[in-house]
Amino acid sequence: MFESPAFKLLSWIESHEKGQGEFLDNANHPIWGVENTHLLPHTFHYYGIIKGYLTLYKHLGEAHYLHKAEQAADYLCSLQKSNGQYRYDAFEFNTSSSQQGLTLIHNALPSSALLELYKETHKQLYLTTAKKNILWFYSRLWNGKYLTGCANQDVCAAEALLWLYTIEQKPIYKQRALQLADTYLQLQLREGRLRGGFLRGFHEQHLVIPWYDAKTIHSYALMDDLLHADRYAIPIQKTLDFLQRTFSKQGLHHWYVKQKNDWVSVPEPHLIAPAGLVLDLFSRYNIKTSFDFRKYQQADGSFPLASWYTDYRKIPNLGWNQFMFLYLAQQVKKQVPLQPLRPAKTLFQEKKYLAFAGTIAGLSSQGYVDVIKDHFTLTSQQIHHKTFGIYTDSEKALDGVTLRFRIERGLLHFVKPLGKALKVPIYPSFLKIPYLIFEYVFTTLMKTLFYTKLFDKLAKLRVWKK
Repeated sequence: MFESPAFKLLSWIESHEKGQGEFLDNANHPIWGVENTHLLPHTFHYYGIIKGYLTLYKHLGEAHYLHKAEQAADYLCSLQKSNGQYRYDAFEFNTSSSQQGLTLIHNALPSSALLELYKETHKQLYLTTAKKNILWFYSRLWNGKYLTGCANQDVCAAEALLWLYTIEQKPIYKQRALQLADTYLQLQLREGRLRGGFLRGFHEQHLVIPWYDAKTIHSYALMDDLLHADRYAIPIQKTLDFLQRTFSKQGLHHWYVKQKNDWVSVPEPHLIAPAGLVLDLFSRYNIKTSFDFRKYQQADGSFPLASWYTDYRKIPNLGWNQFMFLYLAQQVKKQVPLQPLRPAKTLFQEKKYLAFAGTIAGLSSQGYVDVIKDHFTLTSQQIHHKTFGIYTDSEKALDGVTLRFRIERGLLHFVKPLGKALKVPIYPSFLKIPYLIFEYVFTTLMKTLFYTKLFDKLAKLRVWKK
């Protein structure tokens, strides 16, 4: 049941390897609906690639898979900047210059994978790289209470720090990891039809997103493994009950949005490839589901990101197929030869109506313009030669939208369109220099104080900074 789909997916994954350990793919995002066609070594997908190969090695005993995990890990280590951050860590906002700031989960997850591989290989590079990254993002983001304020991101960071504790046995690692993880239990809903789900974060209490809840409790479950305890058993069970109610034959329920004190259900687009994470959890806790992953696997071995999409967002990528790979790798019992790939169909519906046209006035002309409504990106178009066009089925469909411009070198700009012709000013990136200098100095100071009580006291300045 599992071997054939697992190794078909592995064939598809390996088709993206362009050099030893260098895996390139796009970063389209099925939950937020954002397009990113840049073929880059996004750090996000290295988590599943490293762990997936390591799992196959442990199950099958084939040294080849351990070698492949090490190749991927070596390449990931080469992406680390001098400060500890990984390049290409903002996923759907990554560009070739990779100057889009940072996304915590895309630092924490790869470092967790490196530490797991270190415990198998004892290769010092993996420990050194992961530790440098973890101490950097804690020093860069900690404000005395949390890192980003987002549940799944911060609990992944707590998991990464606890991995480091199991290796170096420094009590401060365990203390900080559990302090952070315990903070987010207060965001778990205790009653109502969404009981067991998590509010998205301290700053986003209007969203409950089942996939992110699965990622949150996946980290809690791994932390329990590392602690050899059932510290988080009760909240895990509550979220598992919630996930059972949101997972159907169609896939994983998209999200819930709070409007006028009531939770509005938004089931579509149902998540397909990302649902591998939920299947992995259900397998771990012996929970049955009506979802049959096999009928969604495409001819080329990949899984679509989500149902319902008929545009670029239908194109699969490594970032989300990694979770189906992790699930399948856990299930395989024997080796099956890799099979030649067959192309999958990618027929899209064309949208002809030109709703907006405009020009970009600024230093850069590379990037995307997204049409956002109710937190979701309806459509996304690339900017070419400082011009863009937004196409949709009807002009009415774009009432009340916001346009978000994502420009090379990390410039984001939001515009409420008032007419069909727009001229959008993009301000020069050098205006961010004072902030970047402050952040560099402050983070460097925090790293030197990580093991002291001053770390928490100084961290409170971040509240003032924000």
